[in-house]
Amino acid sequence: MARLRRSPALWLLLAAAVALAAHVAAEVFTVSSTADNGPGSLRDAIAQANARPGADEVIFDPALAGQPIVLTTDQLTVTDHLTLTGLGQDLLTIERAATAPAFRIFEIDDGTAAHIQVQLSGMKIVHGLAYSRPGSSEDALGGGLLNAEDLVIESTTLFGNTAQNTETGDNEDAFAFGGAIFNSGVLTLGNSTITVNSVSASCLAYCRAHGRGGGISNTDAGQVTLRNTTVTAWTYPDLVDSRLSSSS
Repeated sequence: MARLRRSPALWLLLAAAVALAAHVAAEVFTVSSTADNGPGSLRDAIAQANARPGADEVIFDPALAGQPIVLTTDQLTVTDHLTLTGLGQDLLTIERAATAPAFRIFEIDDGTAAHIQVQLSGMKIVHGLAYSRPGSSEDALGGGLLNAEDLVIESTTLFGNTAQNTETGDNEDAFAFGGAIFNSGVLTLGNSTITVNSVSASCLAYCRAHGRGGGISNTDAGQVTLRNTTVTAWTYPDLVDSRLSSSS
């Protein structure tokens, strides 16, 4: 029997069909509750998206407009490709409760060298606290958000977040970086506002205390691009640190 030859055009069509099927298979999870956890919560939606391989999307029920999502237990961790689409930065606030233990709001990190693709838009991220406890020998990184992946943030406000490190023993250094954001990945911010965020670092004696990036702290390996984004009202000498680029 003669063997059929597949033309390059046919291979392209097959590849396009596979890509389309993968896109169609992406699942959408809807947040319908302002609770910290449980069915319909943002935490539950992200957990379901993390557990499902491939790109997914988390959206919010319009009925939640104007109702803050107040976190009381822990940070929200994204470990897989995800688009997180809020209701608008004036309509959706995600914040840490004042009485909650210290934690940042978002951590974007799958724990591998390969980068996942994450998009976050249309929300306000408020009152995150990355806190290094005395004697822990850990740096305080990213009060509002820590990113180690390929992350695009669009039309979002980060307000009132803090990275704080306080050491009480001799010979113990204290480092705090990124009141709003600590970035070691590839980060793009567009049409966003970063304001009134801070870093705080202090130690007792025979030690070094150093805080940088009340707005954004970027590692040497990280890349940050700012597009139509304002970074203002910080409470530490430097607003941003390391390599950042901007475009209008």
